[in-house]
Formats: sequence, structure tokens, C-alpha cells
Amino acid sequence: MPNQWLNLVVSLTGKNQAFRMRLWRQLKAAGAGVLRDGVYLLPQSATAEKLFTIICADIENQSGIAYTISFESSNAIQQQKFLALFDRSEHYHKLLAQIQQANSELDNQHEAQARKILVRLRNELQQLQQIDFFPDETQTQTEVALNHYCDRIENQFSPHEPVAENKSITSLDKQQFQNRLWATRKNLWVDRVASAWLIKTFIDPHARFVWLEHPEQCPADALGFDFNNARFTHVDDYVSFEVLMHSFDMQNIPGMKPLAEIIHYLDVGGIEPLEAKGLEALILGARENSANDDVLLTTMSSVFDCLLAGLSKA
Repeated sequence: MPNQWLNLVVSLTGKNQAFRMRLWRQLKAAGAGVLRDGVYLLPQSATAEKLFTIICADIENQSGIAYTISFESSNAIQQQKFLALFDRSEHYHKLLAQIQQANSELDNQHEAQARKILVRLRNELQQLQQIDFFPDETQTQTEVALNHYCDRIENQFSPHEPVAENKSITSLDKQQFQNRLWATRKNLWVDRVASAWLIKTFIDPHARFVWLEHPEQCPADALGFDFNNARFTHVDDYVSFEVLMHSFDMQNIPGMKPLAEIIHYLDVGGIEPLEAKGLEALILGARENSANDDVLLTTMSSVFDCLLAGLSKA
């Protein structure tokens, strides 16, 4: 267990309550332990050093005094006292209780409501993990519970999720895929609505779509996507959007790769791009306000157009 620590000692003058509150929120968000009023502790790291350096500069600009001290625990008893300041088990237990409650109420919820709850719980877990410097089994238990809740949502509201195929992706000529009928599962979610937009915008401008209640209902003349045995579906680590992107050599379009990373994260997880939460919220809102999948695709097409343009300039 690491025993290198970074100490922040602060002395503020005056009665600038707004600054004091901002400082307190900043330290709380960073997960700093409080040894006493004006004395804060974090495990030694480059992130902690950067944070405390910024805080020291802010305090000095407010005519206060602040300095940092790097040190090691002097003995095992002191080390255990410091570690206790960073015990997040109580927070995990509270979050676990919220997940269990959401799980118990899922059968009586609409999809949009359930997904909003999932977004909130996922955000809370991520924030907690960021300040959990010494994770133990409570973090793992909470992750497992949240993944189970996520799986139940997908099984209840997005059945027939495709199993990734293990095969190579062949480059295709989009001229051979014009004026076609395309098919995917109804009640569009991120990968399917983004794939439909990609098809309509970059592959087949005159594409027609059919939204399937069950994948086996796919018309014989339709090009299926994002379900098992579809013409375009998950391959290895790629979601359907990425498979379409690589199949038609669109990965070099400005902004397309970072957009694909956002779609990938929202569909199957991984490293979270900064824009992911915003796009997820927009899709949730669009689903609430759309009478059917055709309306949803029209609404989200404008969103994807704007997002791609913004990402191309980033």
C-alpha cells in the first residue's frame, strides 16, 4: 500500500465566503481527506500535485497563505489513520442500495425513465471511482450490480442485441448499395439511429428503412444492420456504426473517428469521450419527443450533422 502523501496547508484571511465555498467544493470533488480545518491530504500523485499547485496560486491571489508538504507515513498506525480518510465503502453501499431499488422498480418503468436513472447511476459511480484511491471489493460489487441493471434494461427494451462476429471487414463500393431498403430493430437506440443516419448521409441518400419488431421479420430484399446475421452488424470490437464506417471507407472523413468512439462507448462501453453524456441525454430527449422511429431519425440526423461538424473542427 503506497505511503507517500501530499499535504495542503491553508490559511485564509478576510471573509470571502464565496471563495471559501469554491475551495471546499474543489477539494471535496478531488476526494481530499481533512486532517483539520485548513489541512488537507491526498495520496501523492501528479494529479494531486497539479491540483494543490493551482489551489495555492488561487489562495495567494486572495492574499492568503498556502503550501504543500510531501511526506511518508511515519508508522503503520499513522498509515491506517490516513487510509481511513479515503474509505469509500459507505458511499458504495449507498449507491448499491440505489441500484438495487432501481432494479426492483424496472418492470414498472418506461424505457426513457429507466435509461435516465442508468445515466445518473453510471455518472455517480464514475465520480466515486475517480476519488477511490484504494479500491476494494465494494467497488467491484457496485460495478457488477450496475452492469446487471444495464443488462436488464437492454434485455427489456432492446432485445436481440447482436453478438459480435469474428470476421474481416471488406471494403465495399457504395455505388452498389443505392436506392436500397435497409432494416434494423425498432425502438432505435444509439448504434441503430447513428447507423441509419450514416447510411442516409454518406452511403445511400435515397435509402428507405423498415423497423423490425423481430429480426427474423427482415424482408428478403432488405439490407439488415445491427442484429444477428445481419449484413452489417457487430464485428470483433466494432459496433455496427464502426463496421459501416470501415466497410465504406469513411474513417478519414473529418470528425468521423471521434464520433465513432462516442457511439462505441454509448453502445458497449469503454473509454468515455467527453461528448458522450451530452449525446446520450439528447437521444433520451429525442426518444421522449418522437412519435415513432422515423421522427426520431429525422431529429437525431440534425444532431449528428452538427456533432460531426463540431468534431471535425476540434
